[in-house]
Amino acid sequence: MSLEEDPRWDRAFEAWNSGDSEGAIFLYKSLATDGANAAYARLGEAYESEGESHNFNEALRWYRKSYYEHSDLSGALGLARMYYYGKGVEKDYNHAFNIYNDIKLSHNAVVYLMLGRIYNYGYLGRNDLRKAKTNYLKSIAKGNLPAIRNLAYLERNNGNYFLFIKL
Repeated sequence: MSLEEDPRWDRAFEAWNSGDSEGAIFLYKSLATDGANAAYARLGEAYESEGESHNFNEALRWYRKSYYEHSDLSGALGLARMYYYGKGVEKDYNHAFNIYNDIKLSHNAVVYLMLGRIYNYGYLGRNDLRKAKTNYLKSIAKGNLPAIRNLAYLERNNGNYFLFIKL
């Protein structure tokens, strides 16, 4: 049996959904020890959550391992999110941007949304509404509903009321 088919994945998922975060973390750690790289990002998510296992330092450790050692998209998204929101680290939009920019070829809706926000709000020093709109539209094309709201506000705030109402 391959690690992808290992029943511990299902047991960890069930444990997490039933509120047994410690049990889920134990199972994810055992999968990681056995070489299941995707377990690193799951551990980051478990430690980042607001449950009993909330531990941003551990979340960062697992996300870094997932992204930097295994180029895992989920790990990259988690790590970028931690820097964007300042969870366990100083808020660092440049670091978040570099990660999102590094993984934008994944064509992930969240990546496009977050790049749009960084450009829209000028988190790199000045805003770039053209790049913000481009990224929001790419995110919308992937089915991301929050990107619609972000684009609508961008249009409204720039006097494009017709486009705001249409969105």
